[in-house]
Amino acid sequence: MRKQIRRVRIYDGYKDRDLVAAFRNQGVQVMVGVGNQDVIRIARGRPNVALDWLKNNIGPHADQVPFRCILVGGNNMLKNFKIDVFY
Repeated sequence: MRKQIRRVRIYDGYKDRDLVAAFRNQGVQVMVGVGNQDVIRIARGRPNVALDWLKNNIGPHADQVPFRCILVGGNNMLKNFKIDVFY
């Protein structure tokens, strides 16, 4: 029996545009984590800072990548690990 990947979580992956683009039209739901530095900047900023983050990081892919949610916290402990896979 073959398992199908249904969801992935990307840690700071939005910074790697090729990684996000790899999920275009694949039918895999993508959960994106906001990096610590971005969380601080968004929390300290005005609402337009959060909107700018969405426009710059999610917007370019929103029509072809099914984003499930945007996650804050629960940071990845492994430096080189960029993604979790859920079956």
